[in-house]
Amino acid sequence: MQYYVNRKSIIIFILIILTICNASCQPRSGIKKVLVTKIVQTHITETKPYTLPTNTPIPTSSPIHTITSIPKITNKSKLTNTKTSTPSYTTTDTDTTTATPTPTPTPTKEVISFPFNIDSGKHWRYVSDRVMGGVSNGQVSLEQNGEEIYARLTGNVSTRNNGGFIQLNSSSSLYNDPLMIQSVRNSEKDGKKLQGVRLKVRGNGEIYYIFIQTNEIRSVSDYYQSSFVANADWEMIYLPFDKFIRKRSDVIIDTKLEAKSIRSFGIMAYGRDFIADLSVSTVDFYY
Repeated sequence: MQYYVNRKSIIIFILIILTICNASCQPRSGIKKVLVTKIVQTHITETKPYTLPTNTPIPTSSPIHTITSIPKITNKSKLTNTKTSTPSYTTTDTDTTTATPTPTPTPTKEVISFPFNIDSGKHWRYVSDRVMGGVSNGQVSLEQNGEEIYARLTGNVSTRNNGGFIQLNSSSSLYNDPLMIQSVRNSEKDGKKLQGVRLKVRGNGEIYYIFIQTNEIRSVSDYYQSSFVANADWEMIYLPFDKFIRKRSDVIIDTKLEAKSIRSFGIMAYGRDFIADLSVSTVDFYY
């Protein structure tokens, strides 16, 4: 009987302990759940529906573009009654007596001619000092007056940030070998060599330059140069090769320009702060 009472007492005692534990543990569990919920909520950020950004055109004054191909004809006149030709050159006998030459010896009549046409964008490109951190703005466009097509180089040349040029350039590279450069390199015939270059130009009365690099030149600061003035009316400018001066970082190098080694030909607005506006309708090399 005593054993039964003790056993019963033990069972009652255990039940009391379990009841107390259940009552005391329930609030702690609730607190834990609340704490976990708050922690989770602090890491949840409100998400908003994603919308695609709107594409906006880059303004013309943007410094993003540095090297671009020449665009197609940009003026309002249409290319009617104009023969579309593949890039080519012709050797012609041209009367030079009506030209307006600079004070240089009169060249012979035989020339290799490269007039601009609607396909010239394949062989020429626009380059500015932005490739080296400059801030000059410019562009090259192909324009037309009647049946004459010409390249027009316009822009604001700035010498800030060690810059100071915009140019119309035709260069030979691993990926491109313009017909003009090919033809000039292979121009020697019957013992005759090209004596110079002439350009039909008009402009805003400013001084412009021809920059030429040859096969042995590897630095951008090493080049042959010659200058000319582009007046308001169309005129032919003659630049003999023996008048070109080679400069390397502004130091004059005593070497002569050989047409057969030309690999880069640039028509440049260069060297000072000014507004450039130069049109070129043809580039000829004469014997």
